[in-house]
Formats: sequence, structure tokens, C-alpha cells
Amino acid sequence: MNDGRVLRAASVAGRLLVGGGAVVTPLAVARAFGIPADPTSPSVYLARLFGARAVMMAVLLARTPEEVRRQQLQLAVAVDLVDAW
Repeated sequence: MNDGRVLRAASVAGRLLVGGGAVVTPLAVARAFGIPADPTSPSVYLARLFGARAVMMAVLLARTPEEVRRQQLQLAVAVDLVDAW
């Protein structure tokens, strides 16, 4: 498996895992990221919003044709950097 495939597979898997978890169990994911969470706080909505975006990015990256895959990975890294900032 070449480096590009490994990076893509890791990105897709990570986004599906964290994003899917945020959609299904937003309180647990919020707590895992150190965000105080209770069922009535806006963090539940924000976690699901983040999760839905992450899952969609994973699906798009998994289905990206070879000729645009590098650009898609670069955009995904840019999104991750903004999220971490």
C-alpha cells in the first residue's frame, strides 16, 4: 500500500470513527475532547454538527477520483488545522 493510500485510509477511518461517534453519542465525544457537556447544553448540537461534517468529508474522500485525491487530502488537512486552531 503506498503512502497516499495509507493517508487516505487513515483519514477516512478517523473521520468515520470520530464523526460517527459525535453523531451517535455526542456527549461522550464532547467529554473525550474536554468539552463540558450535559444534555441541555449547545455542545450536543455542536458535536452532532461537527460529526455530520466529518462523516461527509470521509465519504467524499473515500469516493474521490484519483485525479483529484491529492487536492481533497490537502483540503481535509486545511480543515483539520482550522479545527485545531
